[in-house]
Amino acid sequence: MLNKGFILNKKYEILDIIGNGGTSNVYSSKNIMKNDGKTYAIKSIQLNEKNTVLLAEPYILKKLTHDGIPKIFDVFQENNVLYIVEEFIHGNTLKHYVKEKGFLDEHEVFQIILKLCDILNYLHSQSPAIIYRDLKPSNIMIFNENIKLIDFGTSREFKPNKKHDTVYMYSQGYAAPEQYGLEQSSVETDIYSLGAIMYFMIKGNQPKGFLEPLKDENYDTFKHNKIKSIIKRCMQVDKLDRYKNILEVKKDILAQLENSYVKEEGTKILKEGTIDIELTKTLKEDPKVILKSTNIIKGNLKYFIILICLVLITTSYFILKNLSSRNSDKEKNNTPTTTEDNFNEIYDQKSIQEESPNKYIDKELEPEIPDNNTNNSNTPTTNTPTTNHNEETNNTTTNKSLGNPVKKSNSKSQKNSKEKSNNGKAKGKFKKP
Repeated sequence: MLNKGFILNKKYEILDIIGNGGTSNVYSSKNIMKNDGKTYAIKSIQLNEKNTVLLAEPYILKKLTHDGIPKIFDVFQENNVLYIVEEFIHGNTLKHYVKEKGFLDEHEVFQIILKLCDILNYLHSQSPAIIYRDLKPSNIMIFNENIKLIDFGTSREFKPNKKHDTVYMYSQGYAAPEQYGLEQSSVETDIYSLGAIMYFMIKGNQPKGFLEPLKDENYDTFKHNKIKSIIKRCMQVDKLDRYKNILEVKKDILAQLENSYVKEEGTKILKEGTIDIELTKTLKEDPKVILKSTNIIKGNLKYFIILICLVLITTSYFILKNLSSRNSDKEKNNTPTTTEDNFNEIYDQKSIQEESPNKYIDKELEPEIPDNNTNNSNTPTTNTPTTNHNEETNNTTTNKSLGNPVKKSNSKSQKNSKEKSNNGKAKGKFKKP
């Protein structure tokens, strides 16, 4: 182990030790030859027969150029120790970040996993594919909302003709079953570890055994509703039951995030108002994601239309039922009155007549008014017009002649009304004068 202030290879001054393990140590340093003010990470690997697999790291990293992978600036050897000078990353490991928070919500987990998917997809797209093999929270750095994958010591190139790995290397809780000597590590191996990292982020602890992440009882129904199915598929014991590639994982995550995003001018925007650059980039690179989202919207629209039709039918039914009930009420109100009601009405009229008999005249007893035309039919007609004086005299005589008979008719009508009221039957007709 190197002490602080030690000059390595005549140009790197050791500033501090930032990590150590059984086979390697990591130091922070500065380049005293360039004096550029930058900090560099130097990884030291003790060379022996057991660590020969670690020598692949500089060879692999030299071929790679990605924002999520540290850059290599220098590789050299001193005193049977291999030194790799890499880009220094200012930030915390995912392990430290989760331990501080306790656990992460689904939305934040998806954002981190989407970035990891981009890095892994880049590695798996190489020819031959590069299998990371040691995906775990302590090998993931978080800084300025970015992700970098560090420590490629156990990475290897996939060899299609091999059935098993040459050296079995794994981390408890994050290694797939095939890493224990069953099969050769493959793309599905990294996918298993990706699911284990998701499980760690939502629970705050690494999985205990292969079966724990597969049981529904280990998930919160409300908090882990979207992510549960993705984790379970990633961590299937049989690798044939897992996702076939990283892009499949990414598509499922984007589908689950569909309800958490608002579309605006062709770009998906987070509810908090910040643009998700990673998601926008994915939609540009992979048009099938947009097609899948469109199909989801079409399916939901079909059910929405059916729901509206059901609401309209139900509303129409109740409106028609209400109208029919109103019509029946009107028919009841318009039904003719009974004979008993008619009799009561006539009886009331006769009782009024008894109180004031002069107000009504019996039609049958009404005296006949002599017709002037019949009386004067025998008298010869003359062309001389009658005067107004004659008309007045005729009117007065007519009134006088009617005087006595009217009184008689009143007395008779009173007797008749009493008789009829006693019998309880109304036979007479009454008329107002």
